[in-house]
Amino acid sequence: MGNDLLQGVMTLPAILLVERSPEDNPIRELFEKRNGDGNLEEVIRLVQRSGIIEECYAVAEGYCRKAAQCISGFQDSPSKDSLLELTRFVMERRR
Repeated sequence: MGNDLLQGVMTLPAILLVERSPEDNPIRELFEKRNGDGNLEEVIRLVQRSGIIEECYAVAEGYCRKAAQCISGFQDSPSKDSLLELTRFVMERRR
């Protein structure tokens, strides 16, 4: 998440943090001032303490389930198997 923010990319954890604290939010300052990683550690700390990460995994899991349902209608093939495996991999890829 930190590298994404430094590159100006908003990911789901950052979006949720902004939604929950729209006024006093270090992400806004990070983007407005483009001051390198001045607020980055604070942003990461806030996200880690907020429970947002688990919420993001739940969102990702929901999308993976929907994708697997859509894929299940495809004809059996190695491509279908690969796509289903990809949905499993995404959910197991927690760091």
